[in-house]
Amino acid sequence: MASLYAKWTLEKYFYLMSRLYLLKARSLIRKSKDALVQIQLKRLKELIYYAYEYSPFYHKLFKSHQIHPSFIRSLNDLAKLPLVSKEMFREAGLAGIATTDIKRCILHRTSGTTGIPLELAYTMKDECNIGALWFRPFQENAFSRKDRLLRITDPLHFYKKRSRNLYEVSAWTEPKVLLRYIISIKPNVIESWPTSLYLIAKEAIAMRLQIPVKLIFTYNEILDEATRGLLRNVFLTDPRDMYGAEEAGCIAWQCERGNYHLNIDGLVVEFLRDGEPVSENERGEIVITNLLLYGTPVIRYRLGDIGIPLGIDQECKCGNVLPLMKIIEGKKLDFIILPSGKEISPHIPKVILGRTPHIKMFQVIQDSINHISVQIVPSKNFNETILNSLEKQLNEAFCKEVKVDIKLVDKIVYTSGFRAVRSLVSS
Repeated sequence: MASLYAKWTLEKYFYLMSRLYLLKARSLIRKSKDALVQIQLKRLKELIYYAYEYSPFYHKLFKSHQIHPSFIRSLNDLAKLPLVSKEMFREAGLAGIATTDIKRCILHRTSGTTGIPLELAYTMKDECNIGALWFRPFQENAFSRKDRLLRITDPLHFYKKRSRNLYEVSAWTEPKVLLRYIISIKPNVIESWPTSLYLIAKEAIAMRLQIPVKLIFTYNEILDEATRGLLRNVFLTDPRDMYGAEEAGCIAWQCERGNYHLNIDGLVVEFLRDGEPVSENERGEIVITNLLLYGTPVIRYRLGDIGIPLGIDQECKCGNVLPLMKIIEGKKLDFIILPSGKEISPHIPKVILGRTPHIKMFQVIQDSINHISVQIVPSKNFNETILNSLEKQLNEAFCKEVKVDIKLVDKIVYTSGFRAVRSLVSS
């Protein structure tokens, strides 16, 4: 009985803290840009000191570059710190980066879109803060608690506490079944990956259906113009895209005007070329520092995406003062095309491999309509039982229509534009 009470108390605490952080997050974007930058700098200094003191990885990294947290006095001083890559995170391991006992944290695993799955530890406060920045775009786009929200996503990401107007369904469900479910429950807000909504929209077009909804939110991959147009034609609303990553939280999001606003109260986002900042309206590699993640700090982390910073003086008519950016190259994956003509969402093999333990890196390549090659860089604990399980899951995912060859390799070359799931057929 005591344990049940403790669990209820913890859930209530989490809910109240999340609401508090959300209210604070919404109030911040009504401040002046100068006030936001001061908040950003204060949070940056606090994070750098904390990482230096409590993370073995960052303490060693800063010492090896002869850097002390006191050197960071302005946002420009962040450039004194070295860039960090996914490979460095993987080699250091969760225990090496974490600042606290990971048994007391909430563990998150990256989706493996880059082919390099990582594990991160969130403290309770991290979870509330970062969750608030993910939900802020909903409320800024006129979402209310009365709206009927349908989430089509990975079942592992279903909310533990569900409200009366929240519906969740697995993204692995057949698109025809998902379409029937949408028609049945009549949501006025839908949240999902672009690839899942694309397949549903194609089914709707084949049936000559239009399904008007109030809002659509997309995330986790690039929303290209072709998919955006398809969704607009079927759901009769312009999708609001949220750009983010597990390591970063919500980086930027679209308002009613279609502009991407950078969450600078929770992040420092750099746009670099050859290690140097690009000018306004120029392409640059996106490097992020997550100001709200203390369990496993993420500082000057190379995401592998490309974006364009817009002028700091450019203002959006939506009313909030967060600066603007454009996303041009990011988490792009290919559909797998089966001999029957069926399209398989790239998230299915990506999540299967990304969830599997003891995999350092992977890549799925469909080189012909009948054949898929899966390359895996295993860790020392990878074994035949894991291999057999993967073969079974992948064969089922591809409806047993193609031959799947899994190859264990020592290295996969990671270059700009790398795709964890690539189809030469759909390309």
